Amino acid sequence: MADPITFVIDISHHQDKSLNLAQTRRDGCELCLMKAGEGSSFVDPDFASNLVEARAAGQLVGAYWYQRGNVSAAAHVAKIKQVVPKDVPVILDVEHGSGGIALTREIIRLLNGDGYRTPLLYIPRWYWQQIGSPSLVGLPPLWSSRYPDNVVGTLADEWADVPPHYWNGYGGLGVLLLQFTSSARIAGYQPLDASAFRGTRAQLAAVLGGQTQEDDMPSVEDLIHAKVIPNKVYGDAPDSLGSLVAWTNAEAHWANAKLDALNSTVGQLVKAVANVGDLDEAALARELAPLAEATINATLERILADKDTVDEKAVAQAVFDEFRALLGRDQ
Repeated sequence: MADPITFVIDISHHQDKSLNLAQTRRDGCELCLMKAGEGSSFVDPDFASNLVEARAAGQLVGAYWYQRGNVSAAAHVAKIKQVVPKDVPVILDVEHGSGGIALTREIIRLLNGDGYRTPLLYIPRWYWQQIGSPSLVGLPPLWSSRYPDNVVGTLADEWADVPPHYWNGYGGLGVLLLQFTSSARIAGYQPLDASAFRGTRAQLAAVLGGQTQEDDMPSVEDLIHAKVIPNKVYGDAPDSLGSLVAWTNAEAHWANAKLDALNSTVGQLVKAVANVGDLDEAALARELAPLAEATINATLERILADKDTVDEKAVAQAVFDEFRALLGRDQ
């Protein structure tokens, strides 16, 4: 009997909105690794919404961050802390322009010291050789990459072409995750990167740090980072506001319990939004303070009551309009 294989997808803003992560999971991808940013300045504009969608689909999640050799470890970590929730594992992407392994070690040390999990390290063999084949001992296990070809095919077809020696490690580390194609067709979308883990979903979850639930609702922290509350609680409702309810449509099993959880979570989100670092905290705090939690929850219950299914855009707009009115923006 063959050992179990768990497939993984990795995405960034280069994939368009037609990619359905719930369908990628139905097609066999149990983990979604999302680009979060680079160095100390670039943030992937789709990271937050991808995180919410992947968790809504019941996928395991992780963030990868491109290491830039001209940016200090401290600056890398400061930016990561602004972007990636602490319950999301962080994987350093070390390749062209990433500098040396000493920088990698220091970034990981600082991340671990701040409570982040760093379960894997992406450094392709070609880059490791390019920088002199240094020892990688003491770093996380490898997420390596090697492709038999660049011909687009299904996940099964691409995996069938992978020879066993692609799993050989280097630098004193073993390969735990193998990116075996950049040309997979998954959920009707192509081309996509896909990786494999030799083990079960539960074993992969343990590697990532204990993610176990298959139908996690996005956390308050996820929603804050995704900015599903209307932009600065002032202007037009952005498209990302739809993330507030998008997860309800990711799978066909909407339930009253999830509706209750959504009400509760948004109530917490409104209280917490003043703490988002890139908004005007003082002004938001002053405006949100008079809004009692009971009022907020009553508003949401009125909007969402007795709905067996959710029209994402309509509900998102209704939530936005109600909050705008509560803050007196329609006066």
